[in-house]
Amino acid sequence: MTYPVVKIPSAIVEAKSAMPPLPAKPVFPPRPEENLPLSPKLVKTSPPTKPQSPTPPQRIRFYLYVIEGLASALFSALLGQPIIFILLILLLYWIQLGLDITSYSYRLRQWREEVDKITANYEKNWQQWLRKRAIEERQQQLDLQQHEQDVIIRRQEYQRELIEYQNEVERLEENYKILLATANSPGFITNYQQKCVLGKLANTRTYSGIYVVDEYNRDIRGYAEFPNNCSFSNRLNSYFFQNVHIFRMLDNCIPDFAYICQKTNLHIDIEIDEPYTPRQYPNCSGNLILTHCVGQDDWRDSKFLESGWCIIRFSEKQVICYPDQCCKAIAQLIYDLTGDDSVIQQFSYVNDLTPSPAWTEKEAEIMANRQQRLRYLGR
Repeated sequence: MTYPVVKIPSAIVEAKSAMPPLPAKPVFPPRPEENLPLSPKLVKTSPPTKPQSPTPPQRIRFYLYVIEGLASALFSALLGQPIIFILLILLLYWIQLGLDITSYSYRLRQWREEVDKITANYEKNWQQWLRKRAIEERQQQLDLQQHEQDVIIRRQEYQRELIEYQNEVERLEENYKILLATANSPGFITNYQQKCVLGKLANTRTYSGIYVVDEYNRDIRGYAEFPNNCSFSNRLNSYFFQNVHIFRMLDNCIPDFAYICQKTNLHIDIEIDEPYTPRQYPNCSGNLILTHCVGQDDWRDSKFLESGWCIIRFSEKQVICYPDQCCKAIAQLIYDLTGDDSVIQQFSYVNDLTPSPAWTEKEAEIMANRQQRLRYLGR
């Protein structure tokens, strides 16, 4: 592990690596269908059925009457009937013959009238059918011509609709490609991630109180935190204006310096770590205390991280020897999280801070025995 040590809440880390959702695929309009008009129905009226002629009256068979009359007369003669009776029988047959002849002429005339009537009616129906058929054929011809025109018009409309459909599909696909390219562009991804980070920063819990130095509460600041001992605090106020505070409390924890931006709600715990105390050790009466060794501040850091604070730790040597570079590291962290480059622009002439290794308890003890703090504190 090396200084500066930067710790960021997991929610902000996730927001910083979040990828924008891909745009929804375009919904294409339904492809037009040709839907040609249906062909007209060809209606064909059936011709009238030829009527069946009535049965003609039966012709009179004269020979039958003669034979029947003679047979009756002969039979009567054989029976010994008187001649007048025989003549009466013949007379009756001749009367019957006359009546049949008269009725036959009447029935024949009626039959012929019936046949003529049926024939005339059939001829009338036939002529009506011919006229109706001619009208139907003309109408069907007009319908077919109209249908051909409708088909031509519909096909032209279909071609226009198809071209419009293809143009719309191409437009939607082109827009989708543009949206997809935009969503995958570095600038868009950076803006999206910064918005996500700002959304998480809005949930950051601010300080809970201010530590007041009085006769009951001693000044707990470290050596490098005092403006008279180190220019770092003055540099912080110069670069970050009114956003840097001291003695701000988060529950029972007090950061060395607290960067609090009202606009973005970004909170940064700025810490200055010294390897041991007292700084004059071993030429002092105080007992040696090894401080800020690897792992010692994890519990304290977790309190700030759980509240949404970011943490940046510098070694005491860094803030004393390179205060401007340390401020640049803070400005870089602000820019990385919020995208606000108004502060980082001030450091165009300042070199980046050289990393410095952190220390274990054993290494801190060696540093104390060598009076390491006095070497750079004297600068």
